[in-house]
Order: sequence, then structure tokens, then C-alpha cells
Amino acid sequence: MSLFKKIKESALSAADKAQQTVEITRIHAQISGKEKEIANLYQQLGKRVFDAYVTGDLQSAEPNIAEYSGKVIEIQKEIEVLKQKIREIKNEKQCECGTTVPADALFCSSCGRKLETPAKEPQSNVEGADDPALCAVCKNPLEAGAKFCVHCGTSQAAAKEGIGE
Repeated sequence: MSLFKKIKESALSAADKAQQTVEITRIHAQISGKEKEIANLYQQLGKRVFDAYVTGDLQSAEPNIAEYSGKVIEIQKEIEVLKQKIREIKNEKQCECGTTVPADALFCSSCGRKLETPAKEPQSNVEGADDPALCAVCKNPLEAGAKFCVHCGTSQAAAKEGIGE
């Protein structure tokens, strides 16, 4: 009976992941469309500025510059909202340095910055103290290539140097 339960759970998990993938793909398509809108606005803006240059009256392009730039900024904001939706679906958040980290991370794995939304306290894993995939201080698992622990914020290079002393 447990075999059928495992199969059912696996099927539900696969269905959830497929649904997430479809949603993320749909959002990526929206982002692509918005990026094309921006490229079109840049092209229109360039044409207006060039036309103003040819006529010798660059000031005549100023209203167009403000109008098109405002539209570009609005679309960039819309793109950021869509990217945030993707991070939510993937259960991730973004550090100020631009690195994407798990939503439950307390510190950025790239720059070590303390993240604003603290999650539940990490459970310490005392076993495997010398395991390179574990933080040298709190013994929680590290992300691949992490320079800093997402749980305690410790620089792994500095912590490993301290262990060797």
C-alpha cells in the first residue's frame, strides 16, 4: 500500500512542478513581449532624436524623450513585477547585490548581506563538521559555490582559515 502512496505523491509532485514550469514559461513570454516593447520605444525615440538633429532643432525632441523614457521606465517596473512572481513561484528572493537565494535564507550566499525577511531559525547539523558542503560555523548545508552561509552569514573562506589555526 505504501508503494501506491509513494507513486501518488510522486505523481502529484510532478504535476505541481509541471504546473510551475508552465506558469514560469508564460511569465517569461510576457517578459519577452515587454522587452520587445522597450526595444520598439528605443527605436522610435532614436528616430525622433535623429529627425530633430537633421532639422537642427534638438530641443524639439525633448517632449519625445520624456514621453518615451517614461514609457520605458513603466515597462521596466512591470518586468520587475513579473520577475518577482517567478521568484515567488520558485520560492526564492533576490538580494540587493542581484543574487537569487532561497526564500528561507537569512543571509546572501554571494555577498553575506543579512536579508530583511528572516525565516525560521535553521536547525543546526552537528554531524559532518569537516564536510565542505556544510558551513564551517553553524554546520548548515551550503549552496553550491556559496562564499557566505545563508543561515549565519559567516564568510566561509575566513571561517575555514580560522579552523586551520
